[in-house]
Amino acid sequence: MLAEKERYAVWQTMQELHAQGLIYLKSGNISERTASGHVAIKPSGASYERMEVEDIVIVDLQGQVVDGQLKPSSETPMHTLIYRECPEVNAVVHTHAPHALVLASLGLEIPFFCNENLLVGGPVPVTEYACAGTEAIGQAVLRALFGPPRVKAALIRNHGAISVGATLEEATLAAQAVEVLARAYHAALQIGEPTVLTEAQIEELCAVYS
Repeated sequence: MLAEKERYAVWQTMQELHAQGLIYLKSGNISERTASGHVAIKPSGASYERMEVEDIVIVDLQGQVVDGQLKPSSETPMHTLIYRECPEVNAVVHTHAPHALVLASLGLEIPFFCNENLLVGGPVPVTEYACAGTEAIGQAVLRALFGPPRVKAALIRNHGAISVGATLEEATLAAQAVEVLARAYHAALQIGEPTVLTEAQIEELCAVYS
């Protein structure tokens, strides 16, 4: 089986995020760049409860299947575009996490208002709308991630959230942080206007955790 290590890592991460409620039903998708330069990605329409490691599909950077019996995720064009355009990115995590989806549907970015913003590299922007399953949504994601400022995560308008990283662990942590931020920011909005940190406060915070 090709890319067994990366296949297992993608499968294991999906099980963890499914248990945490960040991905559910058949939504969301995770991928990792393989040592050979291909991409290990979730199969399309697969149930997390019944998915096996060997179900993970290997595609090339154009989205063509290299190894695997199932069809790759419908969001493969978005993933492969990111890998083609960003050689420093080795993992992509796309969730439909509930609180992130709420803010994405409202078109609300998450400002830099607490420590957890450090895990995503700043505020969490919202992409412009693009149809799911198209390369256009990948283009929208790239514009949001590369800002400025450049960040590790974004909300996908009317769709969910996406995070990237040099490693799968980094992208996963950013995905988890987005949902923590979205939940806290959404709750704060129910009470009043959350206080956003100033540039000076952000610089001080970054210096402490650098």
